[in-house]
Amino acid sequence: WFSEVSCLKGIGPAKQARLLKLGIKTVGDLLAHFPKRYEDRRAFKPISRLTAGETETFVGTVTGGEEVRPRRGMTITKISVADDSGESKLVWFNQAYRNKCFPRGTRLIVTGKIKFFRTAEVYEAETELLANDDPLNTGRIVPVYPAAENVSQRFLRATVRYALDNFRPAELIPPLIIKHYRLIEKNRALENIH
Repeated sequence: WFSEVSCLKGIGPAKQARLLKLGIKTVGDLLAHFPKRYEDRRAFKPISRLTAGETETFVGTVTGGEEVRPRRGMTITKISVADDSGESKLVWFNQAYRNKCFPRGTRLIVTGKIKFFRTAEVYEAETELLANDDPLNTGRIVPVYPAAENVSQRFLRATVRYALDNFRPAELIPPLIIKHYRLIEKNRALENIH
């Protein structure tokens, strides 16, 4: 509980500094960094039924991608995703690597706020490969944490999940009192919160 977050897998000095901006110095601080809200990402909608202005989740197959450079220093990456009902574009700014991440034929679960131009567009979408056996960011009720610059929700969810799986805080309340007052154990409460 009192170990520094740098003991967690994948947390080097740069990521440790990012977490420190959120007041997270120890594993206990991380597990006490509770979500500010939750999003229900269990229900998948067909692309043709997406609603403008809503945060929605859908499944689609990548059909192509393009990069546009409207001005010096800016790249707009667009990935086309389709299902049986229609097509949507996933849009990212200054993230050209996204084209390589999603080759044609990749099946994705996509979550993001929907905007309409000619087709449904999702800016800065969160994506998960459909083949993933344990989706962390979609297909469930997903926590949304207070975050800072350069600290993504995906990173926070993965780091919290690793801490929950590998660091079990000691229960401070005696088992007799937990049973008598029908309290929830600390580890179970943390699992439910996150």
